[in-house]
Amino acid sequence: STCLGSAKVVQTFCKATKLDFQEHVDQMMSSIVSVFADAQGPCLQECWNALNAVTKSIPKESQHAHVGAIKEAVISAREHERRKRHGGELLVAGFCEPKRALTAVLPIYLAGLLTGKQAETREKAAEGLGELIEVTSLVSLKPSLAQITGPLIRILGDRYPWQVKLAILSSLDTLLRKAGAFL
Repeated sequence: STCLGSAKVVQTFCKATKLDFQEHVDQMMSSIVSVFADAQGPCLQECWNALNAVTKSIPKESQHAHVGAIKEAVISAREHERRKRHGGELLVAGFCEPKRALTAVLPIYLAGLLTGKQAETREKAAEGLGELIEVTSLVSLKPSLAQITGPLIRILGDRYPWQVKLAILSSLDTLLRKAGAFL
């Protein structure tokens, strides 16, 4: 299928290229996540692998700069899924299938939350984590619970504007509603 082939090309490109493609990372992530709502089986797995390859190419010191792009991509995938469904829990397949579903995007959100230079970046990262939690199945969320909860609680105690704290509390609320028994 076209999806399968495209995902494999992205993976190969990210792993093999010597070119600097960082200016295209946001668009690549957005395009891959947009497929998450419709992909199934092998295509879904390869799309996840492609997203993982793209996010792993981002230097750690600049991960926080991609919070807005991944947040918008998740929102877009959620809205696409919302239009397809009629009731029930709103989950995006790409964040539910693999056991490591969140490991591709979680480092970006955590970098934004923990190392973002501006309060707005931290706020977007906290909001994005909440939105990600909403569209992730409990089974896929469980392996990442401690990795998500710890930074949210740690940042809550720091001196940041009320907007950042509100976003953190909202994400913690979403996390507690979804996985409270496992925390």
